[in-house]
Formats: sequence, structure tokens, C-alpha cells
Amino acid sequence: MRAVVELCIDSVAPLERMAGTEVAEAVRAGLIAHWRKHHTLFKSQTDVEKRNSVLWIDLMGLAGVSLEAARVNGWADRLSSLEATRALLRDAGT
Repeated sequence: MRAVVELCIDSVAPLERMAGTEVAEAVRAGLIAHWRKHHTLFKSQTDVEKRNSVLWIDLMGLAGVSLEAARVNGWADRLSSLEATRALLRDAGT
């Protein structure tokens, strides 16, 4: 679980310093939208030889989950059952 936590981010501030507020906020919004729309596959749904790999698209979803959770007070309490399951699957690495 430690490796997953190290992949989480709670701010786009470093990007804002490099690319500006508008770009950083667009990236934040895009990553959050991505986790809500992209469906992560269960490991059992992937080829056996790819089960130990982490896809960049799933890492983007994990970033979106962590950004949204850091920004919204009581975030987990506001999730629907489907949203909570989707967020958990990302955090657990499916």
C-alpha cells in the first residue's frame, strides 16, 4: 500500500509554478474527470502476463482521486456506492 500512497498527489502547485494557474487547474479538472469516467479493469480481466504492470491511464485516475479527495472536505462521505467502489479499485491497484 505504501507504493500507492507515494503515487498520490494533493496539489497541482508545482505545475502551476511551471505552467501557470490556468494550465494547472485544467490538468486538475481533467484528472478528476478522468477517474470518474474511465473504468479500471480488474486484474482478472487482463492478460496474465500484464497483471503485474500498472498502466499510465490508471495512474492518471489515481492522481484524480487523490486531488479531488484533498480538495473536498468529507469527500468520501459524499461518494455514491459506485463512485466509492471505483475509487477503491484505483487505490487498491485493482
